[in-house]
Amino acid sequence: MKKAVAILLVLLLVLSVGFTAGAAPSGDYTINDGVEIAIPEVYEYAYTINTVLGEKVPSEDEEEEFVPGEERTHLSRPTDMFMDNDGNLYIADTGNGRVVKMTTDGHLLQEYTTADGMDFLNPQGVYVRPNGEVYIADTGNSRIVLMSPEGEFIKSYGLPESPMLSDVLVYNPTKIGMTESGALYVLMGENIMRIDGNNNFRGYIGQADVGFSLTDAFLRAFASEEQKKVFEKKTASPYLNFCLDDRGMIYAVSQDTEEGQIKVLNTVGNNIYKKVGSRASSWQAISDAINGFFSGNIISKKFMFGEMYLNKQPEFADICVDKNGIITVVEKNSGRLYQYDSTGNLFAVFGGKGTAQGEFEIPASLVVDDEGALYVLDQSYGTVTVLKPTAFIEKVQQATLLYEAGDYEGSDKLWQEVLSIDETYPTAYIGAGKTAIKNKDWRLAMEYFKNSINRDEYSNAYAELRYEFMKSHFWVVALVAIVAFMGILLGLIFLQAKAKALLEKFELGYVETITLKNGILFGTNVLFRPARFFEAIKYGRGRIKIGAPLLVLVVVFIVRLVFIFTVHYPFQDVNPDEANLVLEFIKLILPVLTWVVAVYLLSAQMDGESTLKENFICVGYSMMPYILANVAALALSHVMGWGEKGIFAVFVNGVTIWYFYLFFRAVQRLNDYSIKRTIAVCLVSIFAMVLIWFVCLFGYSLVVCLVQFVKDILMEAQLMM
Repeated sequence: MKKAVAILLVLLLVLSVGFTAGAAPSGDYTINDGVEIAIPEVYEYAYTINTVLGEKVPSEDEEEEFVPGEERTHLSRPTDMFMDNDGNLYIADTGNGRVVKMTTDGHLLQEYTTADGMDFLNPQGVYVRPNGEVYIADTGNSRIVLMSPEGEFIKSYGLPESPMLSDVLVYNPTKIGMTESGALYVLMGENIMRIDGNNNFRGYIGQADVGFSLTDAFLRAFASEEQKKVFEKKTASPYLNFCLDDRGMIYAVSQDTEEGQIKVLNTVGNNIYKKVGSRASSWQAISDAINGFFSGNIISKKFMFGEMYLNKQPEFADICVDKNGIITVVEKNSGRLYQYDSTGNLFAVFGGKGTAQGEFEIPASLVVDDEGALYVLDQSYGTVTVLKPTAFIEKVQQATLLYEAGDYEGSDKLWQEVLSIDETYPTAYIGAGKTAIKNKDWRLAMEYFKNSINRDEYSNAYAELRYEFMKSHFWVVALVAIVAFMGILLGLIFLQAKAKALLEKFELGYVETITLKNGILFGTNVLFRPARFFEAIKYGRGRIKIGAPLLVLVVVFIVRLVFIFTVHYPFQDVNPDEANLVLEFIKLILPVLTWVVAVYLLSAQMDGESTLKENFICVGYSMMPYILANVAALALSHVMGWGEKGIFAVFVNGVTIWYFYLFFRAVQRLNDYSIKRTIAVCLVSIFAMVLIWFVCLFGYSLVVCLVQFVKDILMEAQLMM
């Protein structure tokens, strides 16, 4: 008994060690192709500023030797925060109608409460110039005020006078920024407005395109003036917050889910940051379908800024950028922080909503100091949480900076250190892959990019490897290509001659029956002379067995499976690890079989002459182009990169037009229809297919409900016994 207990304890210990080794490193993570991947902790909680600590001032009747104490005041609904060049924090304490200047440990240095004889009302923005002058967005008073470092009023800015602002009824500036040249940027409503030092309006910057709507254009073209007034005016996606770097670049967050919520605007207002997509319009669905068709439906890596939270698009409250161009944003609803490099690669996701250390309720603003520490202002709690970077994220950031500086050896060394800490971190594989490209190690780069699920970069590395191989073995490659081309050409010529001879013998009655043995050769006539082939099937009624066309459909399915598991990595349209054989059968073979049934039922009602068997034989043989095209695409994919994906798409998707044409010709020839009648039958057949699928799904759901109902009755009967 003791021996058994000892063995059990050892097993439990082994299992616990195994589970510990396989556990996620921490609650922080990154996102790769839509999948969350646990990573080591990137920022650790340092401390929280809960109150602003001020000094007690002695009253007139107190002694001169009074020793100052600390008076604690709480922030109320703070909305904005700024860090000056000396590392001091300025907070727009909106609920208390003031702006406070304090140290990073919470000690009050200056308080701004009034300007030009008017108390601040709901101030929501603050910006500090290098010389210490303070701009405050006095939102409730519809003005921006400029204050001296000592708190003295200098200047006030109201709504600029401009015809372009004639429709502005309420001036409510919220966020402020300024370039070294003196251009002042103001977030007002949905726009970022630019004004000069004399409060002259200089235009809006970074205006997003509202897109084109075919429906709106059509309605407006035919609507009356009264109806046009009813139409809602389309507005651009609003900006939510922004900051500026030392170069005058604007880093902004908006609600633009089409191009991307994070933008980096240059001096002329163009977004030069990574884009999620392009502006949607009424043509977007058609455009996506066309792009998919001409790209071979290859997998494109999923990307978005942030994540969906409670089925809502991310709404970033603020953005900050450090001295090295590393961007951090904070999401309002989830409380999570997302950090990106200067090109849009996601480093990490951390933070969160809650009451624990390092979590937030309603994050409102975000700044970063020269040491990389992050300061998060929480509007609900009225606190500032300080997060300091860990050694892990510092290595990641430094590796990125070394690469941008051209130190590829140093960058690669750090990326290897990062991978030794976390071998699943995708950003490290991307970074290591880029350094491998700079070192012209194409195969290693391909391996790294494959580990990061980056097909685009993988294909670029493969293109370089192919070019290098072609340069070294050009004549060998050219000779092999010529021999292969001539071999395929001669093979097709020989095949079509043999197939034609068999067809002629069948037409003349020298071959009585087409069986499985000669059926495949007979079926290849559909590739070379489809009209004559379908005529032979029609007039050779009963002399063709279904074994060969059935075998063609089986081969079609096998080719599809081989394609999924062996096509070159960049050209995959299905991840092999996620392939569902039943689903592939339903997508490929079931529509073909449904077409056979639909066409037969309709042609029987429209003076058709074909039988169900003849329709199946024709459709089965009509799928032969699919086999040839996909085998060719499979072979070519291993010598092509993304630059040739249009050629790949011709084989993969272009063949669809070919066998659809064969389906059409089969309906016409078997039933002796005119072109118009054939088109009508085909269109109605497509509708009939949808109807058949609907009836089958409805019947399936009824059967499932019935089975569940019977199970429930039997269960209740057992309980009553």
